[in-house]
Amino acid sequence: MGRLYNTAPGHFKKNFRPDNSLHRMLPDFDFSNQIHYFNVGHGPHRCWEDNVLYCYVSAGQGKRFRDAIRTLHIGDLIVARVNGAGYVGVGRVVSDPVPARRFLVPACATDRAAHAKPLVQLGLKTNIRGNIDDDEMCEWMAGVDWLKTTTRKKAHWRSKYGLYAPRGVTCGSLADQSKTIKYLEQAFGVRLGDDLA
Repeated sequence: MGRLYNTAPGHFKKNFRPDNSLHRMLPDFDFSNQIHYFNVGHGPHRCWEDNVLYCYVSAGQGKRFRDAIRTLHIGDLIVARVNGAGYVGVGRVVSDPVPARRFLVPACATDRAAHAKPLVQLGLKTNIRGNIDDDEMCEWMAGVDWLKTTTRKKAHWRSKYGLYAPRGVTCGSLADQSKTIKYLEQAFGVRLGDDLA
């Protein structure tokens, strides 16, 4: 009996993992993209202005914060919030989270001259070098292409409206937060469900 060579891809090829892709995580095969709440914080290790300028979010200085940012995947949407201010941005994750010492500034950065440079070499307003050689305690960064942003002073917020805003949570899913999603779509002029597709 001769060998069979199936040279045609078949009608259902799109339902299977693409060829030569076992070495990487793929949306809809290994995970589903989500809309995440992300508390960007503001203090010694985090600064919203740096996040916007260099297209990233960060979390760290503890295992639970590191583990939270590591739930982000390329293609996820992030809704950024600063404690005490409100929602300040909507963006799409463009690179997987890595320790600060390995994070390179993405092409979407406002500071075009910083593209592809290590973030730790730039003049940030924050100290991202704290615990730099400890993967559990250091800052972790994920690249974000910001679709819409505003300043901390002009943050979107509505008191006593029931918006999702846990203070201690670094990163959480907005899947069951329809009221918050509707508010954010109006405030930022975006369609979060459409942008996720």
